[in-house]
Amino acid sequence: MPVRKIPRSYTSLTGRHTWVPGGGGVDLESILERDFVSLMAFDDGVIKIEEQPVRIVFEGNRSYVPDFLVTHACRAPRLVEVKPRRFLEKHREKFAPKFAAASLYANEHKWIFEIWTEAEIHGPRLENAKFLLPFRRDPLDAGLAARLMNRLAISNPISIYELILSCWDAEAEQSQGLATLWHLISIGKISADFNFELNMTSPIWIGDASHG
Repeated sequence: MPVRKIPRSYTSLTGRHTWVPGGGGVDLESILERDFVSLMAFDDGVIKIEEQPVRIVFEGNRSYVPDFLVTHACRAPRLVEVKPRRFLEKHREKFAPKFAAASLYANEHKWIFEIWTEAEIHGPRLENAKFLLPFRRDPLDAGLAARLMNRLAISNPISIYELILSCWDAEAEQSQGLATLWHLISIGKISADFNFELNMTSPIWIGDASHG
């Protein structure tokens, strides 16, 4: 349950991100926050993302609410602040005591406090996440998926282009097969190196994806 309600804004993006593990969605108040959630939602180690998760009181009567709490399957939860780098540099003195309090609070709860800017968020992994996440909603054609998986088991790894060509001759079938392939990649059934932007020449394989 968020401890702070995100208000409507006419100067920045606000909304709800629905591509998150654990169901429901996550409320946002900036484009950078939307990108961060997309990146976390695409990480198969993340099991829950909560916005405005805790109110931290410091220096007597001051309080601070970090942006997100990210819960992982196999590592400590992360309490995260998402802000543009230039904004943080401009308001460094304002944020310093808040971040110190958040770091102490996280330590007390066996969490990790992190600050994410566009430097950590933007890049090929985000572009792959933004492209692939919508395919998770598509229904899976079991027949097309089986054909792709069986062929990939023979030639593992293989490029996306070569796999599609080896499975179908007709353009319409190739188009349907490609959509199914994107779905399989989006849910982790087929792996790729997400540190490089996906394209038709990208190698794919059955096994663990590259998480960097």
